[in-house]
Amino acid sequence: IDGLDENDASTAKDSDEEIDENVVECTEQEELEVINVIKRKRKMCESSELSEEEVNDQKRKKKKRDHVKKEYSEEMLDAAINDLRNGKTLNEAASSNHIPRSTLYMKAKTLGIQLNAARNEYPAECMKAAIDTVLNGSSLQHAAEMYGIPKTVLWRRIQKEGYQIIRSEMKRAYGSEKREAAVKALQRGEPLTKVALEFKIPKTTLFRDKARLVDQGKLPSSFWKKRKTENEGLKKTRLEEAMAACRSGKMSQAAAAVAFSIPKTTIWRRLQQENKKKSEDANSSKNEVREDDEEEVEQNVHDGVTFCE
Repeated sequence: IDGLDENDASTAKDSDEEIDENVVECTEQEELEVINVIKRKRKMCESSELSEEEVNDQKRKKKKRDHVKKEYSEEMLDAAINDLRNGKTLNEAASSNHIPRSTLYMKAKTLGIQLNAARNEYPAECMKAAIDTVLNGSSLQHAAEMYGIPKTVLWRRIQKEGYQIIRSEMKRAYGSEKREAAVKALQRGEPLTKVALEFKIPKTTLFRDKARLVDQGKLPSSFWKKRKTENEGLKKTRLEEAMAACRSGKMSQAAAAVAFSIPKTTIWRRLQQENKKKSEDANSSKNEVREDDEEEVEQNVHDGVTFCE
């Protein structure tokens, strides 16, 4: 045969004869085992050959899996569960008992333990001082940085307390003349960032002014197209679907924000507005019913007095 030396042929022949002799000497059970081994080896050879690097990589992964063991005991896990029952947060119980957070979470869910949300609590004095600072005319951003409280947390607390934020002109770092000059610069087409730096006016304030100029037709519609890159109807539909999912309890606000590509704050605010409106409508209907009842009672009393006379 081409490509096969006599030595190789003789070697192969000798090996085949050797295997045949061994098979003859084996019992039936051993013969089956030998056949199975040969089949497995052939199947491995016929399959795609792995490179040396891939083989080493598989060995490393297997070695890593073999060495990954639990580094905590059942007593430590029980202690962490007791900490959760005593009111500790998931992070505190996991770190103090050296239990993986995900493991402790799944164990607590299995046992039906209510987990306490880990929230940052801020001193009442700092919160009150920050609210007073905002009510006295400072911006939310300035008060948040001054007292180390997140801007969103401060805004929600002010909304919860029912305060009205009124920025006085005296507290602003810019006067009305500077504001008018900045608006004229925007109207001339100068970039918003440049105008904000030049006149020392917040970009959010100038953005509202620029949007107002677009609505009034004093700026080209090209800016309007940049602002509204998406169909407003489609966005409104997605917002309604996200709110419906939150109302029905199918999704949390965070999950709905991701699923429908709507900012979480937008969903939260719309739900707050909706709940506030429902509460006001319920109160007004109660007042109307109360007034109707009072009128009916007065009419009955009047009729009774007339009848007696």
